[in-house]
Amino acid sequence: VDEFIKRIDNTKEKIELLDIGAGRGEFNQAALSFPQVNCTGLEVSEGSIQYAKERGIELHNKSLIELINEGRTFDGICLNAVLSHVHEPSEFISEASMLLKQGGIIYIDTPNEPNLLTITGNFFNRLFGKKDVYNLQPTWQPYCVFGFNPKALHILLDKNNIEINEILIHGGLGIPFAGGIKDRIKVLIGILIIRFANITSLGTHMYVWGKKLKSLR
Repeated sequence: VDEFIKRIDNTKEKIELLDIGAGRGEFNQAALSFPQVNCTGLEVSEGSIQYAKERGIELHNKSLIELINEGRTFDGICLNAVLSHVHEPSEFISEASMLLKQGGIIYIDTPNEPNLLTITGNFFNRLFGKKDVYNLQPTWQPYCVFGFNPKALHILLDKNNIEINEILIHGGLGIPFAGGIKDRIKVLIGILIIRFANITSLGTHMYVWGKKLKSLR
């Protein structure tokens, strides 16, 4: 939230933020610490909405089109771990761009595909005759249905008058495992791969800041 304020205009009396895929409302809760910030959170899970409500956070089960029809616009939009789960990313970003004011800021956190970890995993699967691939996980956690690399993300955002200002490619070192020596060895190897990937452009995640430009249409 603090980074949004810095990038938008820390002298503004009121900043309107939109958190799409708000989860349990942690981002909205953080926004309450800043008196100049009003944050609208969208979430489709009724369980998460209820969880947030019990903690004093109001989230809304609304579509982007509903907000567009209401005439809403925002200074900043947060897409934290959302874009890779969207079935129509082009339409989704188009609608998000409509909601973003000219000069507004968008934040996107999404997996970087392919990355060194998935490339290595796919290589060894082919080596041992397995057909499994690790690029996307539509049927198991984290249930990603689309993958993006920096070039693809640039194309998608440029198409919708959003310019990327900053992009960081980096991966966290946490890898879940079921247990056992064999699985633990795989995790340790995976961590070593991620460490090496983080000094290249093949890290597992992209953290992107963009800005809405004036429409040429």
